[in-house]
Amino acid sequence: MIYFRLKSPQSALYHRKVFFHLSIIYSWLKYIKRNIIPMSNNMLLLFIDSLPYELIAKNNLFSWLSFKGPLRPGVGYSFTQKAEILKGQQPDQLGYLNFWYLDAEPTAKLNIVYNLTTFVRDIFPFGDKVLHYLLARVWKKVANIPFEFIGRFNNGVPSSYAPDNPSILSMGKWEIVIGDDLDSPNPDSAAVALMQTKIESASEDRSFFIALPQLDKLGHLYGPDHENYLEHARYLDSQLQKLTEQFLQKYPDGVVCSFSDHGMLKVTESIHLSGKLFNIPGGRRAAYWLDSTMLRVWVETEEEKRIIHERLKTEKHLHILSEAERKEYGVTLKKFGDIMAITLPGIVFSPNHFGIRKPVGMHGFHPMHQAHQAFWGMVQSNRTPQIENGKLIKTIDFYRELLAQKELNSI
Repeated sequence: MIYFRLKSPQSALYHRKVFFHLSIIYSWLKYIKRNIIPMSNNMLLLFIDSLPYELIAKNNLFSWLSFKGPLRPGVGYSFTQKAEILKGQQPDQLGYLNFWYLDAEPTAKLNIVYNLTTFVRDIFPFGDKVLHYLLARVWKKVANIPFEFIGRFNNGVPSSYAPDNPSILSMGKWEIVIGDDLDSPNPDSAAVALMQTKIESASEDRSFFIALPQLDKLGHLYGPDHENYLEHARYLDSQLQKLTEQFLQKYPDGVVCSFSDHGMLKVTESIHLSGKLFNIPGGRRAAYWLDSTMLRVWVETEEEKRIIHERLKTEKHLHILSEAERKEYGVTLKKFGDIMAITLPGIVFSPNHFGIRKPVGMHGFHPMHQAHQAFWGMVQSNRTPQIENGKLIKTIDFYRELLAQKELNSI
């Protein structure tokens, strides 16, 4: 800190003049930066579902990216992992985690159906399954809900791409292409072709976002070690390089950023959890939900929580998230479960409440597992990244980098 000792009115006047001239110089520098030095807010943002950084590093893919590194995803699946990157918020701030959650309001009346059919379930061994099947034919929404919890769960999360869902995609003017929205057997190819057309015909003040879903589907179907998976990753490498070159030819000062939401692991084992694990005193059963790799349990008392927690500790294939981990990953809300556990890498619940088929490849494991980490990447621009090349970063770090690259720090 520099202190000025003012000895006379003349010296005070001198310092005011100095401050005035410095202000003029600062204003001119800001003007030059904004209006003379070529700076552009045009961005090409590339999203590849399920591309692990480990695969990129092992096969020297996406070498045309000037900067890249591993990206630590959050807890859960694509619904929230994409939102963490595009919105800069964890599940606690988003208000949702996975596709299904505890919410009795839409289905509470179905408890009557369950209670009135007790005698059927007592007489017929598979009566509950038959009744559940018939009910699901009328109302498809309940097909995944365990029959005994038919009136306690709901589903649905907002799309991270929706215009009315604030994210980086709602900041400025964007041309958006979502592969899943295209009626094509090859959605990635169709999406790239459509984006090429949009870039070619766009005005000067546009940014572009493309979401490519096909690698995720191939990963689930064949696993990450299959040639079909690797071949498609190579295809995306080539096609996105061409798309980047087209974008930079039109917008030489534009910014190109790329990312995925999680990795992909080969499924090596499946486990079945008995519902008896969740029985509690009083002849009741705690509500629980099994996604492919995640277990969530809801209880009413601390004693019930202690009982079930002790039982789950004996399950060697599970990692129970500690309170510290839940805080770190932003999943502390009770609506996400009083107990949360994740299967060890490569292990899935089968059957589970999301589906009955065991996939060949899966994600949703612990965020710190290397093969489950996503990737981030950028092409050299006139804005040097604030994140270090090759460094493992969090989703919030990449979100902040996107804002910086778009010169949206103040938003």
